[in-house]
Amino acid sequence: MPNSSRPLRLALFASLGLAAAAFSARAQSASQAKDPDAVLKAIRAHFKEVPAEFDRYRGGAEYGETISRTLPTLGSKTREVALLEQAEAAGLFSKLPDEVLRLGHNVIVHDPMSAVAYVRALHAAGAPFDDRIQDFVVAETVAAGEFGEKLAVAEMDSEDPARRAFWSEYLQHYALYASSRDSITKAARRDLEPATRAALVRALGGIGSPDALPFVRELLAGEKDDAVQAAAIFAFTGLAGFDGIEELAKVKAAGKQSEEELSASRDWLRGATRADLKHGAMVNNDAEFADRFADQPDSEVMRWIGKEGLLESRPLSHPKPMRADRKRELLARLEDAKGFGLDAVKGTLFVSLEPDDETSLLRIRQVSYFSPNAQSEKRASTIAILVRTIRHGR
Repeated sequence: MPNSSRPLRLALFASLGLAAAAFSARAQSASQAKDPDAVLKAIRAHFKEVPAEFDRYRGGAEYGETISRTLPTLGSKTREVALLEQAEAAGLFSKLPDEVLRLGHNVIVHDPMSAVAYVRALHAAGAPFDDRIQDFVVAETVAAGEFGEKLAVAEMDSEDPARRAFWSEYLQHYALYASSRDSITKAARRDLEPATRAALVRALGGIGSPDALPFVRELLAGEKDDAVQAAAIFAFTGLAGFDGIEELAKVKAAGKQSEEELSASRDWLRGATRADLKHGAMVNNDAEFADRFADQPDSEVMRWIGKEGLLESRPLSHPKPMRADRKRELLARLEDAKGFGLDAVKGTLFVSLEPDDETSLLRIRQVSYFSPNAQSEKRASTIAILVRTIRHGR
C-alpha cells in the first residue's frame, strides 16, 4: 500500500474511532462469543457485506482493483477482528472451518496485527492439517509476510515428520526473507529426514544470500547423503554462479542424484553465465501481458504505466533504467494493485534494481497473495529472481 501522508492528528482520530467501534462490537456480541454455530452464522452474514479476499477472483472477477480503493469501512474491519476473536473463544481455531479460514485471511489483509493468534493457530500442534488446510496455508503464509515465513521455519521443530516434510518443501519454493537463513541453516544441520534436509538446503539457494555459502561448501565437501549433496550442488550453483565453476569441478558426487545435479549445474553455468552475467538471471518485460491488459478497465496502475510510456514497443523490448523517483512511484502503485501490472514492467525493474528496492519487492510479493489468483505464483517467482539479483550484487 502506498505510504500514507495523513497528519498525525487524523491518524489519532482514526485510531480513537477504531477503539470505540471495537468496544461496541465486542459488547454487542459477547453473548454469542462461545456459541460456535452463532459465530459461524455471524461470519457468513459478514461475508454478505464484505468480500472474502481469498475468493475475490472466483466467479470471473476482473483484475485491476487496488487495496486503497477496496478497504472495508471502519465498522466492517472492526467487526472482522471481533468475529475472529469470537471464533477463537468458541474453540473454532482448533477445527478451522472454511468460514474461519476466510475470515482470518481477511484480517491478515485488513488488520494484520490482529491476526497473530489466528496465524499461530494454523501452526499449532494438533491443529487440522488435512488436504483442505494444506491447500489453504500456502497462500496464507505468503500473505502473512515475514511473520508467516518465520512460523514455517519453526515447523522444523515439529515432532510430526509429515509436517516437517510439508513445510520444508514450502520453504524450498517460497523462502525469501534474509532473516530465515540462519534458522534454516541450523535446521539443515540436524539429524532430520534426508528429504527434509535437502529441501532446506535448496531453500538457502532460493533465498540467495551469499552468507549461506560456507555451510553449503561444508556439504559439498563432506555430506554423505546423496539427496542432500545434490541439494547442496543446486544451492552452490545459484549462490556462487560463474565464479563457482572451478570449485564445482572438484566436487565428488555421493551418488546418482548428486552426479546428475552436478552435470546439469556444470552445463548451466557454462551455457547461461559469464563474467558479466555471473548468475545467469535475465528478466524481460511481458509484451503479451502488456498488450492484453493495457486498456484494462479501472486499472490505475496500467494507466500510469501507459502514461509513463512503458507500454510502447521500444521500452517493452529494450527497457532502460528508470529514474529513482519514478521507480519508487511504480513500486508503490504495484503494491497498491496487489502486484497486478508487474509482468508488463518486470524487465524495466530488472535493469533499474538497487538494494533499497528489496523491501518494496518483498511487500509486493506478500500483497500478491491477498487475493490469490492464477498470476500470484508467477509474480512470486519473478520477485524472487529480482530479490536474489539484488543480493547477488547483480
